[in-house]
This record gives sequence, structure tokens and C-alpha cells, in this order.
Amino acid sequence: MRAIKVLSSQPGDGEQLVHFDSLAGYTSQHDFTFLAYCTPGTQSTAFSRFPLSFLPDSGSDADELQAKHGQIYDKRWYHSVPVQTGDIAFFSERAPHFGVQNTSNRIRRVVFALVSGNTLHRTAQKQSSCCAGGELILADPLLSAFRLACAGQP
Repeated sequence: MRAIKVLSSQPGDGEQLVHFDSLAGYTSQHDFTFLAYCTPGTQSTAFSRFPLSFLPDSGSDADELQAKHGQIYDKRWYHSVPVQTGDIAFFSERAPHFGVQNTSNRIRRVVFALVSGNTLHRTAQKQSSCCAGGELILADPLLSAFRLACAGQP
């Protein structure tokens, strides 16, 4: 796990620009974002309506990048859905997305974690010979953060 934190947004706040969670952007190959929603009656992060295959890759030329740039950063190509406490999103850091405005009347809390797929794979391999579920290395800190972030949420 590269990072973990709780994102909080007051009512009316929280809208972000379209972005990638990796500096490598659409060329990121093995990294993932995990979001756990802690506040009922809010909206999910907005995800694109185009497939990842639409995104340019590291071999793209300047013309392709320019042609696709406008659509990638145009919020009209994104959608969000209602979420409840306990809903999660797990997605490639290649996926462009943005946090939507908190339209509820309460503070919105979301557990945010950046996870390296390579690290997960190595951890699971290393632990598979001694115990089941090497992935619990990841689950324990996420579960703890989720419990803390959701504490006191109605």
C-alpha cells in the first residue's frame, strides 16, 4: 500500500477536476485506487463512460494525445451513482475520474488508498506457503481506516 487517508468534504464542497491518481496517468499499469464510502446518501466518484482502451498509451504520438485530450477532461463524459455506507470502488489508476460535489447535508467521508499491484502479488506469494489469505495484509489497514472514518456516522 502506497498511501491511505480519509477524504472529508463539507456539504457543497468536494468537486475535483478530472484526474488520474498516478503521476504516470494513463500509462500506469499495475497500480490501483480503493475507495470505501462511509456516508449514506451521497454520490460516488465520477467515472468515464469511455473504455480504458480509448485512452492513449505510452506509444501514442502527439496528434493522438491532442485528439483525445478534450474528451478525457470533459466532465460531460463522466457519470456518478448513488452510494451508501460500505460501498466500495476499486479501479486502475489509469482510469480518469473526479470527486463530485457533496450534495448531502452532512460531512462526506471516503477512505482512499493507493495500492501497488506488484506489491500485492509479491505479498500474497510470500505468505501463501505459511498461511491463507496474504491479501489480509491489505485488508487490515483498510478495514481499520474504514471503521475509524465511519465512526459516528448516522
